[in-house]
Amino acid sequence: MKALRNLMLVVVMMGLVTAKLFAGPIPSPLPDPKFVPGNVVKGQSTLLGRDGSAIQVDWIVAWIPGPDLYGYAYQLENFSTTDVSSFTIIPLGPIVPGSVFISPAGSDWDPSAAVGWPPLGWPAGAATHNIAGEVEPAGGLGNSPTSGGVGIDGAITWTWPVGAQLLPHTETVIIGFLSPMAPTYGIGNAFDGVPTGGWGPDYNPLSDPLPVPSPEPTTILLLATGLGVVGIYRRKSRR
Repeated sequence: MKALRNLMLVVVMMGLVTAKLFAGPIPSPLPDPKFVPGNVVKGQSTLLGRDGSAIQVDWIVAWIPGPDLYGYAYQLENFSTTDVSSFTIIPLGPIVPGSVFISPAGSDWDPSAAVGWPPLGWPAGAATHNIAGEVEPAGGLGNSPTSGGVGIDGAITWTWPVGAQLLPHTETVIIGFLSPMAPTYGIGNAFDGVPTGGWGPDYNPLSDPLPVPSPEPTTILLLATGLGVVGIYRRKSRR
């Protein structure tokens, strides 16, 4: 079931990336940081709600040469008028078990932050998120998520406790994970605790994608094989 879901997401995201002309802080195509000077790729994605409200997600993908892994890091900025209660990323490829993290309280991509970033081994360019024209929330660092983990479907979710959600006009500390796979564009959604409320492609199709680990080569092969079988079946059914 998980493999089938990933195959479907690959098809959906290939269509979204092809159809949408990314502007400003979203690089297109998304480069592999292993082959970029400094080994860091940075961007900013906008997740939209049904009412047009927005959550900005600053992100960095870094290649960590020692273990030959990719670090995926995100920071939510709540520009809506509603609290954020959880944030979910849907990887298309594997992540390193136990690598989902929440950075220490006070950590930020701002050079003046009280707690240092990035973690040991990450490239120096991952220390700051300095994209021209980006705007920071007026309230600065807000409540941090208290848990982050992987569900049985492979989705990664960070949650805030009731009464201590991410408030409007504040931003999170840095959250993320490690993966052996280079990035591609995928899906992420933020939620406000109401069944019909949130931000991202599930709520507004004009939302930007987020970087996630690419599928493994075997998944791509399964996708190609599946599409081929569907094509053969359709041709036979028309005879």
